[in-house]
Amino acid sequence: MATSPTPLSSPRKRMPAADRRQQMLETAVRMVREEGVAALTLARVAQACGVTKPIAYQHFGSREGLLSELYGQLGAEHEGAALAALREGREGRLERAEVARAIGTAYLDCTLENGPLYNAISAALVVSGEDHRMVRVDFAKRYAAALEGFVRADAEVVYGFTVAFLGAGEHLAESVLGGELGRAGAIGILATLLLAAPA
Repeated sequence: MATSPTPLSSPRKRMPAADRRQQMLETAVRMVREEGVAALTLARVAQACGVTKPIAYQHFGSREGLLSELYGQLGAEHEGAALAALREGREGRLERAEVARAIGTAYLDCTLENGPLYNAISAALVVSGEDHRMVRVDFAKRYAAALEGFVRADAEVVYGFTVAFLGAGEHLAESVLGGELGRAGAIGILATLLLAAPA
């Protein structure tokens, strides 16, 4: 006798909307890591979380909306490490050079881990007709806001410096993956770049 598909998680439980949204984002991250971006649908995410498809649409609006949020969610753990280092620097528990190295490490490791997925998400948004550049702009704005206390300049300079830092990180990660540069060397270069910013 045929059996119906079994959800990847336990049956639906009532939880606050913010918690449910986070659960679905984490489920979507796991799904794209294991199966690729092409396999991601709101229906599958809803089933895996034990909720109905309309619930998923209420949270994200469309598959493209979910993909856009995933772009930021993928690096949440590494971004958290960078923010923690910045906070400890403001509190005087870390020297400026230590903060720079922690930020460089977090961003490089994030890019090494998630770079192919970032590219796949961007490509999927292009195919869908969405402006994937806005997702990258939002990502840069978020990093710029975090670096405002570290880079002491007006907002435009901070944003420009952030874009330069993120671009350098992407290219350095490619060199590490290609074997032309070691991880430690790439982290050192990113830290040096950060230390060159107005303090």
